[in-house]
Amino acid sequence: MAADSAPFVAPAPRGVLAWHICGAVLQSAGGAVLWILPLLVRKQFGADDWLTFLITVTPAVLFSVSIFWHELFDRWSIARALTVYWLIGVVPLGVCGWAREYWQLFIGYFIACTGAAAWSPIQGALMRRLYDSRTRGRAFGLINGAGLLGVMLSAWFIGAWLERSTESFRVFMPLIAVIQGVGIGILALIALRHAPFPPTAAREREPILRRITQPLLRMREVLKADPVFFRYERAFMTYGIGWMICNALLPILADRNLHFTYAQYAHATQVFTQIGNIAMAYPLGRLLDRIGAVRLSSLSFAALALYPLGLLFSRNSVDVAIVSLVYGACMAGVQHGWLLGPVALAGSAEKAPTYVAIHTTLVGIRGIVAQGLGMMIYRATGSITAPMVIAAAAFLHSAWQMRQLRAATADRLALVR
Repeated sequence: MAADSAPFVAPAPRGVLAWHICGAVLQSAGGAVLWILPLLVRKQFGADDWLTFLITVTPAVLFSVSIFWHELFDRWSIARALTVYWLIGVVPLGVCGWAREYWQLFIGYFIACTGAAAWSPIQGALMRRLYDSRTRGRAFGLINGAGLLGVMLSAWFIGAWLERSTESFRVFMPLIAVIQGVGIGILALIALRHAPFPPTAAREREPILRRITQPLLRMREVLKADPVFFRYERAFMTYGIGWMICNALLPILADRNLHFTYAQYAHATQVFTQIGNIAMAYPLGRLLDRIGAVRLSSLSFAALALYPLGLLFSRNSVDVAIVSLVYGACMAGVQHGWLLGPVALAGSAEKAPTYVAIHTTLVGIRGIVAQGLGMMIYRATGSITAPMVIAAAAFLHSAWQMRQLRAATADRLALVR
């Protein structure tokens, strides 16, 4: 396996990057489906606040199984891993288009979210193996920006179609699963040709209990052995409290307080979020290559405090669109740090999937706590004010944690830009 510092020379990185961008646009189309579902189940299936909460919390909670996916991928080829990802993480969401009741939709959605947790280790490994550390931030900026463009176009399309026909989800959900399959196929071809993932040598048969517990024990060992990575994850956990609270309450705010239609919700939230994110993806990728993931994450976390406060004072779709535009610009920096921080801190291409899988798994743990906290405070007070203020405080504290981390570990962090 090539060292991280080895340049990628055959074929030209530009050609690989172009195909990677194409695959990212198609593969990301499903993101808009996940975003619209909380409002869809409220309007189409009569879901109450807690059933809506169940939809919003499921993807975050099931990120916790990412570490187990990584354990399987350590034994599989990349072709097999991507095939399983599509079959479990994409196809069941397409099948949800035929659901007639809430719980029918939720079962398919639950399976899809379980499979979706497999994506982060794959993506982290691709970035580590295909791109040199000196250009990885810029490459990720272009790839992530392309993926966000796919989400934005999909969200615009879905919102407009649902306005014309509330039953249109029965068509676009299977259609988007097919589109994602094409994108995943492109990524599989890139990986097979330019970044092969040979499975680890066959291991001795292990007891089933050891197979289940080994990934969690390994995660604990890695965090204990790498205090810089542990503190990086701790700051992201704090940031995640703020993000999860906002994520849980946004569909309720849009439906109950602001009475958004499908088009207003999709356009004011997703479309404008992705416009801000796309506009800043490449510039912040270049900035990451200069200042590193820790400093970029700290600045982005601090700016994100504006998001919950902005939602708190929004009175119509125009207000939410402006807030979402700022939010998207901030999230461009967070997303760079979210993936490329663990990739860089891993120190080698072989460790990168492990670090990303640990990072993704911890997202699930914070999702269990933070989204439930936000919903309970909202239900207890009958207002979004208290949870949104807590979310803003969490963003500011996470920025301070990242700043402290940089000050305490400058020598180590200088090596992982």
